[in-house]
Amino acid sequence: TLSIAAGKIFLGPVIDSLGGIKSLQITLSALIMCLGSIGMTRTCPTLSSLALYIIIVDFGFSSCWAACVKTIREYTEEKRWSKEIGRLAMAARLGNAISFAFFAWLLQWA
Repeated sequence: TLSIAAGKIFLGPVIDSLGGIKSLQITLSALIMCLGSIGMTRTCPTLSSLALYIIIVDFGFSSCWAACVKTIREYTEEKRWSKEIGRLAMAARLGNAISFAFFAWLLQWA
């Protein structure tokens, strides 16, 4: 979406200046607060407010991959970068697959 693209463009330089770990800490804290707000009916009473929260979540979440790669590059030696980034990518795909399978299982009860 447009918010993901904007997040990658605008948050890339922020990640470079703050570093990977600090960027992840800030982003994940903001995402937890935003997702917690979505769950509260008073802060998200309409479909429009839900859509706005989802746009904000997508904007923030777009920086997570870049921050993870930046962290790997900051804290591992160069010859291990590709192996560690491969592990990160595999973990991300496995997490997606498990999440989708769990969501499909939940939909059976709906």
